[in-house]
Amino acid sequence: MKKRIAWFDLTRGTAFLMVIFNHLDYGNDVVMRFFTPVFLTTFFFVSGYLFRVRVPFRQMFIARTRRLMQPFVLLGTITILLSSVLSFNEKQIGILESFKELFMQYGYAHINVMWFIPSLYLYSFGFYFLCQIENTYKQFAAFIACGVLNWFLVYIVQIPHLPWHVEWMGFAWFYMYMGKVYKKNQNLIDKYLNLFSCAVLLAIYVGYIVLTGNSCNFQASPLLFDALMLTLIGLALMVYSCKALNNRFIRFVGANSLLYFAFHGKAMSIVNVFFNHIDITSTTLLGTEAIIVLKTICTAVLLIPVCMLVNRYAPFLVGGKFGVKK
Repeated sequence: MKKRIAWFDLTRGTAFLMVIFNHLDYGNDVVMRFFTPVFLTTFFFVSGYLFRVRVPFRQMFIARTRRLMQPFVLLGTITILLSSVLSFNEKQIGILESFKELFMQYGYAHINVMWFIPSLYLYSFGFYFLCQIENTYKQFAAFIACGVLNWFLVYIVQIPHLPWHVEWMGFAWFYMYMGKVYKKNQNLIDKYLNLFSCAVLLAIYVGYIVLTGNSCNFQASPLLFDALMLTLIGLALMVYSCKALNNRFIRFVGANSLLYFAFHGKAMSIVNVFFNHIDITSTTLLGTEAIIVLKTICTAVLLIPVCMLVNRYAPFLVGGKFGVKK
């Protein structure tokens, strides 16, 4: 078994706690501006870092199918079946409609919190072929062109949402490529990514958001170059922070990100029902932000035993081989 790299799991874990925070329908746009440039982008960045491009296409296809599509189908099916008997406060749709939305990933039902998994699976194939461009400068130009073309289609042409979020493919390829670039130049970048430089980057990051009020996310923003600057700074801060710090809880979330993608919607529903029942806002002095943070932590903690059981008894649900313990 390969030893897990701590900072990978820390970055994914930190990003996923931001995902939960965002999915809890927190309404303060000012606070969310600090999260949205990085929490989804981080997953594509790490995926690009880990992506093996010097392997035959067949080997890559089989590996991605087992590690992404297999968990997506199995975990998605379990989620739908659970929702048919344990719905809580989720939007109610029929089982057939749920499976349709699961495999098309076009709707707005709770099942679509898993959109990242099939989308990354699809994006991986184009990324693989783009990485076969041998000339470094041509490869760099190709990924830049994909990102800019995607921005043009989304913000100028305004193409509609497509199944499996094909309309975001160019953005994903660009940030996956940034992960690949970081891997190739890691020693050089880490040499300049120190406490002082990150303090300066943090000041720029916070200052820009506060002074301009602009926000961006994985799908960039109408201000292309501002969004690019902000996102890359955010990624640099994520990498430095997760290499400098350690936390077993966050590492656990990151190591089990597939299960968290699949089941955090159900866990959030349970947490919301509990918090609504005890009416914590009227019985404590906690502000809205503190309550959302508490809900985020509770949601993540609630899934710990689920992750432990799956890893112990059913690793095939997260890409392991059938009948073999991970």
